[in-house]
Amino acid sequence: MARPRLAIAIPSLNRGTMLDAVLREAVPVCEALSIPIFVSDNHSEDRTPEICSAWASRWAGFRYQRHPRRVPFGHSLMSAVEMSDAEYTWLAGDDDYLVPDGIRAALDCLETRQPDALVVRTVEVPRAGFAALDLPLGPQLAALLASEARGTAIREHTRADEFFAEKHIILPAPSVIYPTERTLATDYSRYLETHHAHIGALFEALAVIQAERGGVRVLELEQICSVSLTVHNDQGKDQWSDVFHYLAVEGFPKWLSLLPPLYAPHIHIVEEHLRHIFRGVLREAETSKAEAR
Repeated sequence: MARPRLAIAIPSLNRGTMLDAVLREAVPVCEALSIPIFVSDNHSEDRTPEICSAWASRWAGFRYQRHPRRVPFGHSLMSAVEMSDAEYTWLAGDDDYLVPDGIRAALDCLETRQPDALVVRTVEVPRAGFAALDLPLGPQLAALLASEARGTAIREHTRADEFFAEKHIILPAPSVIYPTERTLATDYSRYLETHHAHIGALFEALAVIQAERGGVRVLELEQICSVSLTVHNDQGKDQWSDVFHYLAVEGFPKWLSLLPPLYAPHIHIVEEHLRHIFRGVLREAETSKAEAR
C-alpha cells in the first residue's frame, strides 16, 4: 500500500462527545481522500475509549491508542504525531472542526507543491456552546465561515527566521501541517515540558532546512481549514487553564531559551507578545512576589 501523503493526528482528553462530533464530519471526507486519522487518548475518564473503539470498527483508516496513565500535555501532543505513518501530519485538537473544503485544499497543496511545512487558517467560534454537538456541524458553522472568509490565496515564506518573526507562537495546533519524518527527527523532547514541543520541533526543523538549502518553503493557505469549537479566555482554554500560569512564568521563557540561534534576533518580538497575552497572570505573579518580600 502506498504511503499516505497526509494523516490527521488528534490528541484527546475527556472530550469524547466533542471528539465524536468532529469525527462525524471528518471521517467521510478523509475516507474518500485516503487520509488516515490517528487519535491518542490521554487516559480520558469519559466515553472517549468507547467512542474511538466504535470508529475503529467502522473504518480501517481510523487508529486509536490510549495512554495507560495521564501524561503531560506536550507528551500527549507529540504521541499523536508519532502514530502517523504519512508523509505529512496535521495535528488537530479534539475540539477542532476540520472544514471539508479545507481538508481537500490542504491535500491538494501537499500533492502539488510539497512544502517544508503548510500553515492553514483557523478561526474559533464566538462563544462557548455556539454549536450543538448532536447536530451536523457544517450547517451551524456556515455563516461563521462565510463571514471570516478571505479567499483561497497561497502565500510562500522563504526564510525560517522571518517566518518565526511573523508567526512565532501564533500557531495553534490545527494551523500547522508538519513533514512527519523531519519533525520527529528533531530533538523535540527538549521542549516537552514547555507544552509546545510541536512548535519547537517545527522551528528546529526549519532551522536545519535553512542551513542546508539557504532557505525554506513554508506555504500558508488563506482558506479557513479548521474551526475551534472552544474559545480562548484570560485563563486559556478550558482544557489547559490549569497550566496557563506555568506557561506565562516558566513554560514560554524556557521554550524561547531552547530555540536555535537563528531565531535569537527576533526573541524580543515574541517576549513582547507573550507579555501582552499573559498580562493578567504576570501582574498576579509580580504582586505575589512583592507581597512575599
